[in-house]
Amino acid sequence: MTLTDWPELLKKKKRYQKTEEEGEGYDMDSAWKEILADERARGREEGKTSIIQNMINRNFTDKDIRAAVKCRQKTIDEIREKMPVK
Repeated sequence: MTLTDWPELLKKKKRYQKTEEEGEGYDMDSAWKEILADERARGREEGKTSIIQNMINRNFTDKDIRAAVKCRQKTIDEIREKMPVK
């Protein structure tokens, strides 16, 4: 089986390469499981960012945002810096 041209797989290609005992090719099951886990985590972070942006826009205090989203002040500050100025 050949490894697809998807950049995420190509970056970690050696990690998925089968050993001599396993035969030639790649362990695509492990590759896809890891990629799906990474994508889920990325989606959670994007969702968290969106919630923080909405709370900032609705004038929640940083203390309330930290408590609701369970994040650090640094995270709120970084998101606030990237937001367009109103």
